[in-house]
Amino acid sequence: MFSVNAIKPMKQHHIALSSLWIAITLPSSAALFPNGDFETPGGASWTEASGGGTYTFEYPTTGGKEGGFGIINHSPATGGFGIWVGNNEAPLTLSSLGLEAGKSYNFTMDMKRLSGSNIGGFKLDFTNSGAAAGTTGDIRIDLIGDGSTWETYTYPIAIPAGADGFKVVPLWGIDSSVGYDNIGFDSTPIIQDPIINPGFSEGSLGWSQVGSAETTWSYPTTGGNPDNYGVMTNTGVGFGIWIANGNQVISLESLGLEAGTTVNFLQDMKIFSGTNIGGLKIDFFTAGAMTGSTGDVFGTPIEGGTTWQTYTFPVALPAGIDGIKIVPLWGAGSSVGYDNIRFVIPPVIPPAAAGSNEPVFAKGSLVQWTPTNPEKIHQPQSSQDGNTWSNFGPAYPGIETTSILDPNDAPFYRVIAQDAPGDNSLINGGFEVASITDTNCAEGWACLSTSGQFPTRITTDSFSGTSSMRIAVQNNAGGSPNQAEIQQNLGNAGGFVTGGQSYTFSFQAKQISSGVSYVQQYRLQWYDDNNVAIPGADIGFTGFSGGNGTWTKIEVPAPAPANAAGAFIQIFGATGAVAGTEAKGEVLIDDISLSVGTQSAPVVLQATATNGVGVYMLTETGKSYKAQVSDDLQVFTDLSGTFPGNGQPAGAGTAPNQTSRFYRFLLIEDAQ
Repeated sequence: MFSVNAIKPMKQHHIALSSLWIAITLPSSAALFPNGDFETPGGASWTEASGGGTYTFEYPTTGGKEGGFGIINHSPATGGFGIWVGNNEAPLTLSSLGLEAGKSYNFTMDMKRLSGSNIGGFKLDFTNSGAAAGTTGDIRIDLIGDGSTWETYTYPIAIPAGADGFKVVPLWGIDSSVGYDNIGFDSTPIIQDPIINPGFSEGSLGWSQVGSAETTWSYPTTGGNPDNYGVMTNTGVGFGIWIANGNQVISLESLGLEAGTTVNFLQDMKIFSGTNIGGLKIDFFTAGAMTGSTGDVFGTPIEGGTTWQTYTFPVALPAGIDGIKIVPLWGAGSSVGYDNIRFVIPPVIPPAAAGSNEPVFAKGSLVQWTPTNPEKIHQPQSSQDGNTWSNFGPAYPGIETTSILDPNDAPFYRVIAQDAPGDNSLINGGFEVASITDTNCAEGWACLSTSGQFPTRITTDSFSGTSSMRIAVQNNAGGSPNQAEIQQNLGNAGGFVTGGQSYTFSFQAKQISSGVSYVQQYRLQWYDDNNVAIPGADIGFTGFSGGNGTWTKIEVPAPAPANAAGAFIQIFGATGAVAGTEAKGEVLIDDISLSVGTQSAPVVLQATATNGVGVYMLTETGKSYKAQVSDDLQVFTDLSGTFPGNGQPAGAGTAPNQTSRFYRFLLIEDAQ
């Protein structure tokens, strides 16, 4: 609850940190690595290494950019790799080169394509006291011209904190013969954005490509948002990702971010073929070791996904981390364009409420809209230019909420009306909310066991979000069979289905073990409006496997009978009456869904903004809220409908038109 005295509202301008790629080169201090110009005959200082495929190395004394040069020949279509390792494989120390850890420098290499169609590449392997301390990964950038003339290729590289040296590794040209000369660096640090090449203006520079053979990558120079952009094309099988900065950990310090805060990561995307938009994953690191991840988070196409739109991925940075990796994700079965990968620091709770979930007084823009469809959720968005839009605050279901307060004023506002994500009829299918009565289980679900080995909600492994359910059973030495099961009666949990619709039942499973006599099955029964099973219309007990330690999607069609109003879901693991403790099995379950059809295209609702005052607070995922106002602390009027928190701040208010008012947020689960 918060009391406010009316004052003339003042505009508050929020300056958000964003990721804009800038590389400013100061006066040159160029130097070569040992025999970087290949003037010492025979390739002295360069150790040849290859594996698989057919590779040869040559060292002509004339014909280079300036005198001698080196050549790596790769016979077409033989695969493998061919490289040099500089300084006879001994690390070069930063102190001997005049370089410093934590700073960025330009590394350069002259190259010329002698045959084939590809140019070579470059890599640095970092060391600390001679031990491995990370790598840039293979960096390959586009040809300059057609590659047939000597050209200087430049690689801006950030040397990670903690490194005290590196090994220099020029890379072969795939299926090509390539000449190399003048391999060196500039010891003057460059000012480089911590996300290298976020708009793909330098082709693939800085982006490590990782994925299965069913995904390809390309870098068009026109048609982006604007100009250059990257494309991932997936056939519907396997996966594909980029990893920023050559798969290096990016320090929070270099990004200007702090652990324990929330950051909005943004990327512009457009679907060129298929129906699925891409996504984003952020991996968390402490002292170079991975300590967690957001998991794969995919966007929902905005306006069908066929135009460039900005997709926002709010990420809560865990306390204690000091670095991240930024990982754009493929669109399954689709060709998706990516551009302008960046971040902004979202609106924050004013200092009076820092570190708490207490509401505070706020002034700003009172954003209002007219919702038209009670079945939709409504996501407010703001923009600085009317073209690039970002989500702010939670999404509001139904038509009860028609205004919100934004303390961080923007020139443009709109609201996106869209179907609820996934149209999932099941309640808490991702197990993100723990049960109030049994915190080892998930809200809306029953966790059952015949022997005391109950399913357990865990937060150490999940397909998406932060939680999954662990089903694990094991016989004792005497051979007594055991069973553990999760189940949901949709009607009792507060959900419903529509009779006659063609649903799909699916879930993610990860097999941990499967021993003697162990079986695991799922089942779906349709219920009528009296919560009674409908005979002959169920999916009977069906066995499944969660793969070999990887998340696997189980998916089956589930047409609902005309009189269906609910459903009953069961997933269990069980052992038979077999003596010995090898009768055991364990599986993780996540993202259970009972959904129908495809989502309809989002609708853009116009919004207006006027001066407002009110209340502002940080919401929590898994909790629901309602905003209210009072003139006398006796009678409160709703300013919003009930809405779910999402870890972002939410605001509500009114026009500043009287001397005293009282604002509050209700935590619905605690409300009387």
